[in-house]
Amino acid sequence: MLCVHKSTKPYVCSYCKSFHQTKMELEAHYAECKDYKEPKVQAMEVKEKVLEPPMPVEKMRFLLAILLKKISAPERLQELGFDKKLFDDVLVESIKNSGREPCTNSELTVGETVEEKRSDSPRMNSPKVVYGTVQARTSFH
Repeated sequence: MLCVHKSTKPYVCSYCKSFHQTKMELEAHYAECKDYKEPKVQAMEVKEKVLEPPMPVEKMRFLLAILLKKISAPERLQELGFDKKLFDDVLVESIKNSGREPCTNSELTVGETVEEKRSDSPRMNSPKVVYGTVQARTSFH
């Protein structure tokens, strides 16, 4: 590769990496450069990526159960069915009671559900996690 500074060809095409003596020569090259005219197909393709939740779902459930138990009154926990229903159902009920709509799209993965709810939230850092459609359900006692 040629050295860009202090060389006879200091201008480089950022698409095909060819070197040129003057800026005018580089601009003329752009008119003929295949890579400049036809962007690479692989750059335009949308790659499907699977969103992973920020931590394992089981750990999230465990931490949410602890948080819910610490911040809720015992009467409220009993009303929600804590220790009697699956924790996911308790979360859905709690979310409905707070005036929000839980995510019910069964086509989304857990990571996509968390990300979708995060982006809807006015505060990006708020722990607004909804698991109405989690496949593997567990209950906490």
